[in-house]
Amino acid sequence: MKKLLKYFFTICLFTTITAAFTANTMAGETQAVAATATVSTPAFYIYLYDNIDPELVRKIIPMLKEALFDMEFVIVPEKLEVPESAWVEVRKKYYAGDILKQLAAIKPENAIAVVGILDVDIFVGRHPYVKGLSNPAIGTSVVSVKRLREYASEYRFKLRLAKEILHELGHLLGQEHCQYPRHCVMGYSTTLAQLDAKSRFFCPYHKEQILKELKDRGLSPQKHKLPELPPVNTAEKDKVKNRDNEKAESSSRETAETTLDFIVD
Repeated sequence: MKKLLKYFFTICLFTTITAAFTANTMAGETQAVAATATVSTPAFYIYLYDNIDPELVRKIIPMLKEALFDMEFVIVPEKLEVPESAWVEVRKKYYAGDILKQLAAIKPENAIAVVGILDVDIFVGRHPYVKGLSNPAIGTSVVSVKRLREYASEYRFKLRLAKEILHELGHLLGQEHCQYPRHCVMGYSTTLAQLDAKSRFFCPYHKEQILKELKDRGLSPQKHKLPELPPVNTAEKDKVKNRDNEKAESSSRETAETTLDFIVD
C-alpha cells in the first residue's frame, strides 16, 4: 500500500512539473513570436499578404541586411488581406495606391520604411501591371511576386524578390534610378531580363547616399567597404537622364489619382 501511494505521488509530481515546464515553454514561444512583430530599435518592417510564405522572406533577409548595412528587418507574423477597395473590375487587378495607404495606416512609429509583399497583379495609372511601387511621402512600398516566378528557379525567384525589395526601399530612402543600370539595384528594370541582369547591391554612389540618409535620421548603420566602379559612361548617363525625363513628362499627364508621389518599377 505504501509503495502504491509513493508511486501515485511520484506520478502527480511528475505531471505537475511537466505541465509547468510546458506552460513556460509556450509562453516563451509566444514572446518570441511577438518579438518578431515589433522591436524597440528602428527597423525595416515587412508585411506579408495572404499566401506569401514567411519562410521565403526569412531566406532573403541576409541579402537585404548585407545590402543595407546590417540594419534590423522585422517580418510581421500577422498576415494582411488586400483591401477590397483596391480591386478595379475593369482592369481585373488591384490598385497599388490603396495598398500603400493601408500599409501607411499600420506603419509602426519606429519603422524606417515599410514594404508589403503580395501575390496578386497590381497596377497604377496606365501601367498594365507593376512589380513594385513606392510612395516616399508616406514611407511605404509594395512588391508583387505574381510575375517574379516566371522562368525562374527557386534561387532566381528569391534573388528577384530581394532585388525588388531593395529597389523599393532605396526609393523610400530618397534614391532615384541609377545611371549604372547593370551595376546597381537602383537600376531601372521593366522586364525580368533587366531585373536578372542588374546587381543586387547598391553602387558606391547610392550606398553613400543611403548611408548619409540613415545617419541624417539619427541611425547608426555599419559602414561596409564600398567597391569601386568604372568611370561614368556619359552616353549611358544621358540615356538614363532622357528616359527619366520622358517618364516624368508622361507621369504629369496621368489622372489625379496617379500622383507624382508614386515611384513605379
